[in-house]
Amino acid sequence: MRLAILLFLVSSASAQAACVIVDRSSVTAGDLASVLPEFRLIRADRRLLWAPVPGLTRLLTGPEVQQLAAKESLTVPPGTTVCLQRRTVLFSEEQVVAALRERLPAGAELRLVDYCRLPVMPGRLRFASRPLIRNAGGRPELHWKGTVIDDDQRTAPFWAVVQVLISRQVVRAVRPIPVNTLLSGDDVAESVEQSSLVDDVPPLRLADLVGKEARRPIDAKQVIQLAWLREPLLIRKGQAVRVMVESGQTRLGLDGRALNGGNLGATLLVKSDENGRMFRAQVTGPGMVAVRMEANAR
Repeated sequence: MRLAILLFLVSSASAQAACVIVDRSSVTAGDLASVLPEFRLIRADRRLLWAPVPGLTRLLTGPEVQQLAAKESLTVPPGTTVCLQRRTVLFSEEQVVAALRERLPAGAELRLVDYCRLPVMPGRLRFASRPLIRNAGGRPELHWKGTVIDDDQRTAPFWAVVQVLISRQVVRAVRPIPVNTLLSGDDVAESVEQSSLVDDVPPLRLADLVGKEARRPIDAKQVIQLAWLREPLLIRKGQAVRVMVESGQTRLGLDGRALNGGNLGATLLVKSDENGRMFRAQVTGPGMVAVRMEANAR
């Protein structure tokens, strides 16, 4: 009895020692042929079953091997077992940095804080287009989700924690700018500064800002954002305007004052300088409004 148990253990250990290392997500006939010569009789690229998850081992028992062989009209010795393992790799720091740089603008300074060090299946490492933000020790760090994609388009999760600095063209206010101010070159100054990738401020130049109107107060030394500005109004509140009254072929000009502001096509409330009457008129150009009246029917 003891001899039988010993022989069983020895045969099991020797069978399991012949472990097949699989490079893809499927086990092919070529993979099994390395330990079971009978499988050389069918096409090497024929897929027979799924490979185990990377990091795990799957043991095909004797009956499973017999059933698999029978499906292919093959015969294998009874009691034959096969263990299967998926090939795994450890990505190096250089490989992780190279994959991250595919998502970064040229010239970005990258510091890799940490990354996934678990064995994963071989494949291409790609990171998401945008990272997640987290603060650690008062410094912004980016938690970047990644994916390993193998030749069969199967995926495995990956991650990295990084700090990134990039150079941006920014424009700062050199003095306080009140609301409704038209910006001039004396109000702002541009420079190239280092900032974190998470500072989502688009690059701006003086030419983008000069002549725009502040829609909110801007403090001195603040980095100006385009959303804080607007195109200047053609007519401002309290501005003197020339009013053209049109009725059929008749045109009459008079002076007035806008009681509110607007751009081309806007309807304003205007007060006549001659009689103080108020009426609505449409903006037709800088300092110009028009009133169109229906001609009296005869």
